[in-house]
Amino acid sequence: MSEVELVEVAKPEDNEKNERCSQPLGEDELIRNEFNIWIFLKRNAFVILTMAAVAVGIGLGFALRHVNMSKRDIAYLTFPGELLLRILQMMVLPLVVSSLIAGISNVDRKDFGKIGLRTLIYYLVTTVIAAFTGIFLAVLIQPGKSSRHMSESSPTETQTVHSVDAFLDLIRNMFPSNLVEACFRKVSYSNSSGNTTNTGTSDGINVVGLLVFSVAFGLILSSMGSEGKPLRDLFNCMNKAIMLLVSIAIWSSPVGIIFLLVVMLACTL
Repeated sequence: MSEVELVEVAKPEDNEKNERCSQPLGEDELIRNEFNIWIFLKRNAFVILTMAAVAVGIGLGFALRHVNMSKRDIAYLTFPGELLLRILQMMVLPLVVSSLIAGISNVDRKDFGKIGLRTLIYYLVTTVIAAFTGIFLAVLIQPGKSSRHMSESSPTETQTVHSVDAFLDLIRNMFPSNLVEACFRKVSYSNSSGNTTNTGTSDGINVVGLLVFSVAFGLILSSMGSEGKPLRDLFNCMNKAIMLLVSIAIWSSPVGIIFLLVVMLACTL
């Protein structure tokens, strides 16, 4: 073959491609870029709104630091943030119960062993790490050392909490005597003196007891097969409804964040 035959002739298609690359972006490319920017903003709208709320709250908080506000004015500023916290606290109980029962009841019985073993290993590892971290920080920081002489000079009646009592309180919370009471009250301290044991309670959700009941109830529903399907469908529907309510509360959180930051920076710091 001659050298003339080996030379590649430039195709007109290649020339058109080069001309397109050298030309500025057309309307289609601009529309596509604007569409990509809109998709990015839509996907990260909550993060952007939260950052904007933090910036606005910090700015207003520092701007109102030199304003003399009465307690009533502070209460008015705190009200939207208080509503946000109350709404989020209201969602904790139904969210935990419905999601646990719905999730466990839909799991195949063959997978219970694997999931239970992994959960147990994870719980033991995290508990050991937390215990060693607490012991190390307590030895390093020695909290209460500076005020020890004050407690010695002013004798007061103190109650010593033993580790066994704390462990027994944990077991008591795992098996509450009343599920309705467990929604707003829990066992906080048991003082064992002599032959009597005084069990005390405190306000708050007994999360441990509700977790144990939800897991057991979900396991029973899963083992019932087709008989438990109506109740499983009920908890699945309840879980979806609660998740929608939680998403609405979360999307409204930037407004509450603004007022919480304003009160914190303008009144407390």
